Amino acid sequence: IIGLLTFGIGVINYQPYTLVVDRAELLQNMTDYDYRINVTNKRYAARDMTLRVRGLSSAEYTLDHPRVHWDSAGRQDILLHFSPKLSKGLHRVWIDAESADGWKKSFQIYYYAKGATS
Repeated sequence: IIGLLTFGIGVINYQPYTLVVDRAELLQNMTDYDYRINVTNKRYAARDMTLRVRGLSSAEYTLDHPRVHWDSAGRQDILLHFSPKLSKGLHRVWIDAESADGWKKSFQIYYYAKGATS
């Protein structure tokens, strides 16, 4: 009974994709302006996903690839670069992911900008 219950909970809570955002400064040649968006497709089929950044104007960040494609299951990193000219202060930013088959997820981060550099 416990095994069936555990299996049932797993099936009900299954997510075909994951979205995680973290600082990328530990990656080679990255700075504290860079964040890594990690997306995973757990299905063994071709899938597409679109990424969007909310909370900032398009001039205040650069997203390396707003669209992600997998031929099969896999994981990809997309870099998000904040502008050094971003106004000083704490900025609340959302990264939204949406797959072509209707899955949606949003990840919120807080980014502290040091202010425009000279």
